[in-house]
Amino acid sequence: MKYIILLLMMPILCINLSTAQQPFTDTVSVFTYNINNFGYASTSGCPLEGSPLKPSYLRTILSYQNAPDIVAFEKFSGNPNTLASDSMRRSIMDSVCAGCYANTRFTNVSGYKKVNTLYYKTAKFGYLGTTSIYTADNSISDINLNKLYYKSPSLATTKDTIFLNVIVIHDASGSAGSAQS
Repeated sequence: MKYIILLLMMPILCINLSTAQQPFTDTVSVFTYNINNFGYASTSGCPLEGSPLKPSYLRTILSYQNAPDIVAFEKFSGNPNTLASDSMRRSIMDSVCAGCYANTRFTNVSGYKKVNTLYYKTAKFGYLGTTSIYTADNSISDINLNKLYYKSPSLATTKDTIFLNVIVIHDASGSAGSAQS
C-alpha cells in the first residue's frame, strides 16, 4: 500500500513543480535620444536650440514610442542638478507615464557642458548603481556604467533576476569633414 500512495503522489508533485516554474516572457523597450543641448538658450547658429517647444516635442516623441521601459538621453545641459532629476522627470517623463520613471545618478566629473542620463520604469527595473568609466576628457561627457536589475514577477520567491548594464554615450558629433581617420 505504501508503494501505491508514493506512486500517486509523484504525478501530483510533478504537476505542481511544472506549474510553479512556467516559462515567463516579457519585452523591454529601450529608447535613446540625443536631445542636443536641452536646457540651453538659443544661439544665432541654432535658433531652435532653446525653443520653448522642445519639451512638448520630446513629450510627443516619447508618447509615440508608448512610454519606453528604458530611456537614455544624451547631450543636455551640463548643469542638470534639477533638470535631470526633478524638472525633466516632472515636466516630461511624468506627462508620458505619471510616476513611472526614476533616473540613474549622473555625473559631470569631466566638467563638460553636456551630460547624459538614463531613465527607467520602476515597475520593471530596480537601480543598483552608477560607476564612472571615463571622466578624464573635458571635451566629452562622462562615460558611466548604469546597473539595473529586472523585477520579474517571481523575483520575491526565486531570488533570480537579470542584471542589465547600460552605458549611455554620444561618441561623435560634428561634420564628417572634421573626423580623423
